[in-house]
Amino acid sequence: MANLQQDGAFVPPCPIQAEKDANLALDALAAVPMPACCDADPTPSTPRLFPPIDFAAAERDVYAYVTRTTLGNAAPAASNTTSMPEAAVARLQAIITDAVGVLEAALRQFTPKHLALSFNGGKDCTVLLHLLVAVLHRGQRLGAWDHGASAVQTVYVMQANGFNEEHEFVAKCAARYNLAVDTLPGPMQSALATYTNRHPLIRAVCVGTRRTDPWASHLRPMHKCDPGWPDLVRVHPVLDWAFADIWLFLLALRVEYCVLYDHGYTSLGPKDRTVPNPDLKKEGGEGYWPAWRLRDSARERCGRMPANKPAVEKGKEEATANGTASA
Repeated sequence: MANLQQDGAFVPPCPIQAEKDANLALDALAAVPMPACCDADPTPSTPRLFPPIDFAAAERDVYAYVTRTTLGNAAPAASNTTSMPEAAVARLQAIITDAVGVLEAALRQFTPKHLALSFNGGKDCTVLLHLLVAVLHRGQRLGAWDHGASAVQTVYVMQANGFNEEHEFVAKCAARYNLAVDTLPGPMQSALATYTNRHPLIRAVCVGTRRTDPWASHLRPMHKCDPGWPDLVRVHPVLDWAFADIWLFLLALRVEYCVLYDHGYTSLGPKDRTVPNPDLKKEGGEGYWPAWRLRDSARERCGRMPANKPAVEKGKEEATANGTASA
């Protein structure tokens, strides 16, 4: 994925090729029977089903793609119960290996007690959360660090007028993943300043930023905050993941995500400026397809409205995000 030239210059991977590879893998996965948690049209009578969080199982399922052990053409136990398509396995191996490498490097450099997670319930940081607990569990088991039963230090930067479903999902994840959540009002810069004042041991924070997010094209997997921000290193394990990669991981590993994504939302902002993605509106009927059905990542934020234009759910008014990271 990302690499360095001989002179040390950082070279991001080609986003166009990454999107093609991710879409091919997600299409391959979608062609096999989907587990209950990936129901294409969830209703109250067919609730999504998720296994309880088992940290040992999370480690096993994540690292099966890193070590290539006992995988072959079959998914790990907690993933799809059917045979995993080869294209999906290959793509998952590439993106998970890359992300795990970033997390392991960050944990070696900072150790768990100096590392926090930024989590707001969005799809990208949900992937990051699951990866992080898998890496933490493995490191503890192998004696790489002593994390013990300590909760994961977590900052929740809560945006004004956010969705109740997001708040509820954050609370649910805090309980299921053993997160020590400090909830702070935005924006991110002032929230992190407050957080580091409250938690002076924290030297780095893991965030779910992807390179296609606003102002993220120049970032490195580990990037010191800009002047004027808290003295922190931002860790970006999923920086070079495509939109489809996020859904490939969530669906293949059966990771629970915020229910709003099942109802056509592809990017979550303030409630009064966010609507379901018009590209996912069902033809000849009411409702929307789930977010994972979107294939053009350039359309990820077309349900997000500018700050001076309230969201109107008519499917005609589309806009890009107004400078906020994807969720």
